[in-house]
Amino acid sequence: FSSQLWTFATQGWPQKPELLEGHHPTTALVTARDIIALWVARMVMSSLYFLDEVPFKDVVIYPTILAKDGSRMPKSKGNGVDPMDLIGMYGADAMRYNLLTLCTNNQDVKFDANIDKKTKKLIDSPRTEQAKSFVTKIWNASRFVMMNLTIDKCELPGADQLAPEDKWVLSKLN
Repeated sequence: FSSQLWTFATQGWPQKPELLEGHHPTTALVTARDIIALWVARMVMSSLYFLDEVPFKDVVIYPTILAKDGSRMPKSKGNGVDPMDLIGMYGADAMRYNLLTLCTNNQDVKFDANIDKKTKKLIDSPRTEQAKSFVTKIWNASRFVMMNLTIDKCELPGADQLAPEDKWVLSKLN
């Protein structure tokens, strides 16, 4: 089996091509940049050759999380960070916010964490600590606002009574 056939061979092709209905082509492929030439391009070419259609409309390329020195973080190297350790030390929201602030459109990110070389355990993560402080401030500000509200329930007027800018804000909230 070749991974270039993945978009259709896993869906019953060639024995049961009817299984492809509704599954091929698809909307998007989400992947890392390092396999674009080796896998994604070949999937497109194979799909065009065998099925005469492009297998997906969009390719979403996400960044790779690297160690702070720019190297990959395989378990065997001992420089990897267990997300559960980060969540235990800083909380899930801080970890999510830290990763969110690191990511850009097309660059891999260097994750700042200090690992004990002997035990290979997380010591600390300065950026995640900063993210935790920020998330805590947002949480406390929200609690302060909620404690000082004079109403029990907020009901919005009907859509026909809202200004365009209010509709826009609510659409972004949704």
